[in-house]
Amino acid sequence: MTLRKKAIVLSIIAAIGLISTIVAQYFSTILSNELEQAHTKQYLSYIIANEFQQTSEDLTSHCRTYVATGNKKYFSQYWEIVQWRAGDKPRPDTVNKLLYPGETIKQSDIMRALDFSDKELALLDEANKNSTTLIEVESQAMDSVNLNRIASGPFAAREGETPQDFALRIVFNDPYFVEVSKILKPVNAFFEELEIRTSSAVISKSKQLHLWTIVSVVSQLIMGLIIIVVMLMYYQMIRAIKKTAEVLKDISEGDGDLTKRLEVNRRDEIGEMAKYFNLSLDKIRNLVVLIKEKSKGLSDIGIELATNMSQTAAAIHEISSNLESMRKQTENQSAGVTETNATMQQITHNIEKLNQHIEQQSASVNQSSAAIEEMLSSIASVTQSLVRNADNVNSLSRDSEKGHTDLGHVLEKIREIAKDSEGLIEISGVIGNLASQTNLLSMNAAIEAAHAGDAGRGFAVVADEIRKLAESSASQSKTISSVLKTIKSSVDLVLGSTQDVMNQFENIDGKIKTVMEFEYTIRNSMDEQDAGSKEILMAIAELTDITSEVKSGSDEMLIGSQEVIQESKNLEIITSEVLGGMQEIASGIQQITVAVNQVNDISQENKDSIEALNNEVEKFKV
Repeated sequence: MTLRKKAIVLSIIAAIGLISTIVAQYFSTILSNELEQAHTKQYLSYIIANEFQQTSEDLTSHCRTYVATGNKKYFSQYWEIVQWRAGDKPRPDTVNKLLYPGETIKQSDIMRALDFSDKELALLDEANKNSTTLIEVESQAMDSVNLNRIASGPFAAREGETPQDFALRIVFNDPYFVEVSKILKPVNAFFEELEIRTSSAVISKSKQLHLWTIVSVVSQLIMGLIIIVVMLMYYQMIRAIKKTAEVLKDISEGDGDLTKRLEVNRRDEIGEMAKYFNLSLDKIRNLVVLIKEKSKGLSDIGIELATNMSQTAAAIHEISSNLESMRKQTENQSAGVTETNATMQQITHNIEKLNQHIEQQSASVNQSSAAIEEMLSSIASVTQSLVRNADNVNSLSRDSEKGHTDLGHVLEKIREIAKDSEGLIEISGVIGNLASQTNLLSMNAAIEAAHAGDAGRGFAVVADEIRKLAESSASQSKTISSVLKTIKSSVDLVLGSTQDVMNQFENIDGKIKTVMEFEYTIRNSMDEQDAGSKEILMAIAELTDITSEVKSGSDEMLIGSQEVIQESKNLEIITSEVLGGMQEIASGIQQITVAVNQVNDISQENKDSIEALNNEVEKFKV
């Protein structure tokens, strides 16, 4: 069987084993959870069943205790158990934490939630029906004690029997115990059914879990065997590959023995690899033998070719040297002609520019002459304006000085008014003080008149008039003082403003003097400029005559330089044609030289390669 088929078979088996392991593990997990749930349900089923049995016993115990003692606590506990079992009240916190403590739910509903069978529920219903009769008896007994009279119910009181005696009798007689035994019988049967059902469910889930656990273990063992088989196959493949590598290493690093072969003793891919490896070595051996035979002939041809190419290269090199010398001389001649032509063109260009400059100079001289004449007229006009302006400035200076003097007089008058207003304010203060003292005197006079009685009435009238006059004087004094202060403030403001204007007049006067000095300076400059412009106008006339003579000489030079340029261009064309031919010849010689050198190098490399090939081929043992 080939390695490929073995790998496919092992892959299929491994896939089956892996799938089996996964499925087994999956079902094992599910069954483990179901088994745990079955144990939990079994445990809770026993708890709820015990709760039912215990509460039934508690009802009987509370009833008898209440009937015997009359303690209300047992009466309340009795009916509390009845109510939370029936789902009329929340379940107490003392029940199991998995059985809904503190929630309002019927005990029978919890049993149904725990998947009680119909037979188990029927037995519990039978026990509940039997307990109904017992509850009626217990209710009659407790009501008789609670009401202190014979309550209605299934039993009747005997003659002369008290309510408590009646109650004790009906809960401790033989019929009562018969009813209790009727309840216990279906309860015991219920426990047997519960044990059978829950145990069988747990056993069934345990068997299934055991089965899938075995399947998982077997699948894992199969996977382990597959891994071992794969490792063995891997070891065989590595061993065969190592043998092949050893042979190749011996050929490449050893004495190059091409007679070695691999053993072909397998019918799989490794055997085929050994077979084709041996065939490849056979072909390589035949190729090496052929290379040995051909390399000897190539060696002789390479030696002869190298000798001939060396001679050819020497001859080409000598021709190239001679041609290079001629090319350099021609290039020097061409460079000289080109340089001469460029120089003559530059000279001609300079002459042309000189002509343009002369023409521009002539036009500029004419323009300058006209501009200077116009400037002379402008200088005369400006000089006349400056003369007129000087008269105006002198008049302005005189008016400014007069304004400054008049303003000084005004300033002195304002200062006198300010001093006088301060004296008036002081007088107003004195009047105010006099009015105040007069007012005090009138008050004293009025007091004295009051002391004199009827004899002082006339004096009192005079004193009152004096008081009124003093008050009027004081009021007028305040008004005058206020007005005088306002006048004083206004005078101070006018004084300050007048002083500012005085300062401004002084600045204006200084500026006018500065303008007069500038104007005098400008007039002197204009006189000097007028004299200089006249001298420039005379020089420009002489420059115009000289420019005309230079223009004539420049035209003659331009014609001669143009003729020289034309002859140099003809010589440059001839030289360029000769140089082009020399360059083409040099380029051809250079290409031939490169080709000969390349062939020479190739022939030498060919010779070296043949020798290297012979050396390498001799290393192989054929």
